[in-house]
Parts: sequence; C-alpha cells; structure tokens
Amino acid sequence: MLLSIPNLLGIMGTIGLMLFYIPQLWTAWRTPKLEGFNLFSWCILLVAVIALMTQSILLNIWTAAIANMVGTIATSGMIVKIIIGGRNG
Repeated sequence: MLLSIPNLLGIMGTIGLMLFYIPQLWTAWRTPKLEGFNLFSWCILLVAVIALMTQSILLNIWTAAIANMVGTIATSGMIVKIIIGGRNG
C-alpha cells in the first residue's frame, strides 16, 4: 500500500531533512556570525529524525533505527545547548 504508516513516516522524515537546511541557510545569510544555529531548524530536524527512526523500527531495519537514535540524541543535545547557552553555545 502506497500510503502505509512507514511510507508516510519516510516521506515526513525526508521532507523534514530538506526543510532543516532552509532556516539554516537563511540564518547564516542574515547573520553569519551566529554560524547558522537556528532553533527552529533544529526542531524540524529532530522531528524528521524521530520519524525516520520510527519508520526503521516498524520496518525492522535495526541498523537504521540505531543510527537515527544516535541522531535523535545528538539533535536533542544541540537543541538543549542552543536553549541553555544561547546561539553562541
């Protein structure tokens, strides 16, 4: 089935990964000294990685699930760093 749950999660994750770069590039262009740290884009990336992780678990692709779990942890850490330390970390 074309619109199954794993397929929808994959589409959501792929779109999220693409949308991650738009705010990053906008921030880097607008204020280059901030090095592109944009909280909104990191939150988009977190949702995308969680969607891809869930898709991998549903499809029993455990190596991809573990890789996306690591991505979830790293992305969450960056969000916490931005919130606590400000944009300059």
